[in-house]
Order: sequence, then C-alpha cells, then structure tokens
Amino acid sequence: MEDLARTARFEDPNFLPTDENFSVMIKAEEGKIYFETHGEARAEPFIAAMTTVILEFFKKAVENAPAGKELLAKEALYNLLNISFSGTLRLFAPEYTERPDLTADAIRQAEDSLIDEAYVGTNRQQRRQAARELDKIKKAVKPRS
Repeated sequence: MEDLARTARFEDPNFLPTDENFSVMIKAEEGKIYFETHGEARAEPFIAAMTTVILEFFKKAVENAPAGKELLAKEALYNLLNISFSGTLRLFAPEYTERPDLTADAIRQAEDSLIDEAYVGTNRQQRRQAARELDKIKKAVKPRS
C-alpha cells in the first residue's frame, strides 16, 4: 500500500469541493476488494476524490503505454470505465437505469417526430435546400466495412 499511497498523492488542493478531511484505504487481495474510510466522507467529496484518483491513474497508464498505442490505451480505459460505471449504476439503482421505453426504436421515433415538427415549419425553398444537403451527406458517408 505504501507505493499506492505515494503515487496517488496529488498536490492540487482544489480537487475536493469542500474542506472535508478523510482518507480511504483500498486493498485488493486474493480476488477480493476491501476498503475503509477514516473521517467523515459525504458522497460529493468522496466521489470527487475517487474519480480524481481514477483520472490520474488513467493519465499515467496512457502516458506509460507503448509508443503509438496511446489512443488504443485511452479507448480501452474509456470503455472499461464506461462499462464499470454503467454496471455499478445498474446494480445501485436499477429503477433508473432499466428504461424499456428507451429502445432504439423509441428513440428513432422521437427523433422522427422532432424532425417532422421542424419540417412542417419550413417553406418549400428550405425543404429543397435540406434535401440537397441530405443528398450530399448520403454521398459523403460510406458504409463501414
């Protein structure tokens, strides 16, 4: 833990949104994770501290990636964090994350409705111009192989 404490110390005193003092010890051992807090840690400063540590860890990981592989490392870390945080939120509050009304079809229908509403308010010249621009976009976009 000594090495972790040394590498995770940041000199920026402004990363916490309050003047609260607390510490968090994290220990990974034999496939289990243990943590304990010391001092009073409210949610906002705790999350600010943890996400700052993650950000600095990720920056260091990308910095230490093999030459020419920095973007791949950044993408892998981004995806890892996105999946991890999504999973954490799903476990914590499934009532907010499980939204059957937000299917791809429902989103497309809502978008189509907004487009239709905007289209109704246009004149013939604006519609022709929009159709020309759409044709340009269609020609410029190539299907992924």
